[in-house]
Amino acid sequence: MINNVSIGGFMPAPYSAVYSATKYGIRGMMEGLQGEVSNRKNIHLCNLYPQLQNSTGNLHSAKYSGFSMSIPFIASDPHETAAKMVDVAKHPKKDTFPDLRAAAITNTYRLFPKLVINTASAAVRAKMKLNHNKENNSGNVLTQSKEPLRVYGKEPSKTSSNLNLALFAGLGFGVALLLMGKKT
Repeated sequence: MINNVSIGGFMPAPYSAVYSATKYGIRGMMEGLQGEVSNRKNIHLCNLYPQLQNSTGNLHSAKYSGFSMSIPFIASDPHETAAKMVDVAKHPKKDTFPDLRAAAITNTYRLFPKLVINTASAAVRAKMKLNHNKENNSGNVLTQSKEPLRVYGKEPSKTSSNLNLALFAGLGFGVALLLMGKKT
């Protein structure tokens, strides 16, 4: 069994408390079940922890804030996440982050939880404040999303992938320097 938990099982999503609670709960339930079937050699309960995907899924999610949800530049490729899911089916592993970005975001939160959640919450608040169509706008809670249904939200580009890699390499290097500075 492969459970698509999301990094939301490790860190809260701002203004998505119910989503976060369900992901933390699913992660806890799966860890308990993994213990219960640990004596069964041929039963595998696997958790996958992807981050935001470059798909239209986020564009269709119910958002009462009414602001337009765009796909962030750090979003992962859904085909790569699907390939990792197939890999986990062939070679079961208890917990898997499908890409470096999901692992980096989660580990950054583990190191700096208050900074990460406060910064993310401030960014969402700023986006909501900039929404000029707040009046009588229920987002897509009461009406269907007008976004198309397709795999990619934005077509991937090689330049975007290189930029993401450079950004995360820089972030990792910065965190390593910060940690090394604390030890001395």
